[in-house]
Amino acid sequence: MSELNKKTGWLHKASPVSFTESDRHLRKTLGVKEMLALGIGTIVSTAIFTLPGIVAANHAGPAVAISFVIAAIVAGLAAFAYAEFASALPFAGSAYSWANVVFGEVFGWIAGWALLAEYFIAVAFVASGWSANFKLFLASHHLALPKALAGSFVAGNGGIIDISSLFAVLIVAILLWRGTNTTARVENVLVVGKVAVILIFIAVGLTAIHPSNYVPFIPAHKAGTEFGGWTGIFAGASQIFLAYIGFDSIAANSAEAKNPKKTMPRGIIGSLIIATILFVTVALVLVGMFPYSKYANNAAPAAWALLKSGHVFTSNLLSIVALIGMFTAIIGMMLAGSRLLYAFGRDGLLPSFLGKVNDKGLPNNA
Repeated sequence: MSELNKKTGWLHKASPVSFTESDRHLRKTLGVKEMLALGIGTIVSTAIFTLPGIVAANHAGPAVAISFVIAAIVAGLAAFAYAEFASALPFAGSAYSWANVVFGEVFGWIAGWALLAEYFIAVAFVASGWSANFKLFLASHHLALPKALAGSFVAGNGGIIDISSLFAVLIVAILLWRGTNTTARVENVLVVGKVAVILIFIAVGLTAIHPSNYVPFIPAHKAGTEFGGWTGIFAGASQIFLAYIGFDSIAANSAEAKNPKKTMPRGIIGSLIIATILFVTVALVLVGMFPYSKYANNAAPAAWALLKSGHVFTSNLLSIVALIGMFTAIIGMMLAGSRLLYAFGRDGLLPSFLGKVNDKGLPNNA
């Protein structure tokens, strides 16, 4: 807790001027293009190759496209609030710093730790997912890591460390250490590559569509379940919503944005709109290629659909890009998490060395 808040109590509201002054050493290097790449990379991730098939099979059938639109509208309401705050209060720490200014330090403290948990759990989850996919890729080529390096010791399967997930996190940490400019350039390239493969999937998938797979577009509701009808559509939307929340990681970097009044709203809202269009299009193509029931319990429905349609090369390409594409989500979440740790150090909620920047204006301690 800062010295001022020790005297005035937890409900003291932080001054925007003090945050502006504390963050002035951070380099303003992120423009609209970089924010869009961060947002799209975090939102789309690998979910675009899995979620449409899973939600179609379990909840909505071909109407999974409607589920994506509903989830996007709800996420959009939150995105408007984030865009407004990020442009008016462009501080490191996003919701943590905003809550400090608007409601007081106790609310900022709660929001900050909730956000930090979100970012850390997301990094661990995606890195573990990357490791699982990498081991699957190795297995498909009759290769395998030593058991001691293939899993955590807590799994009880003879593993000591999951070296693949550690590798993924360390690679991203090195990128962040080199600065937001380098990270943003890598993110831009990865996102462009991912979107290109998504467009290839759409183009190839369109040649394998059977219109009969869209009928009925909204399957009848099965009593006692969350499948079919508007019940299934809304159940699908609730599952999909989590895929859209990546836009909040953009806001955490608003202190490093060029002209945040324009950059932040365009980055947050723009990435959500682009991600929604991609999600809906992929969902419509996927359920048109095969009956939605075929995607039940399928961990890689998009790659499977391409393989079954005879597009082996495109299926393998998609699997490789899915592996590479996971790095975009790790980058987005680790960048946001490091800026939140910096904000905690800046405000005395964690050791002050975390709130220091180096001679290049980078919070590398965090």
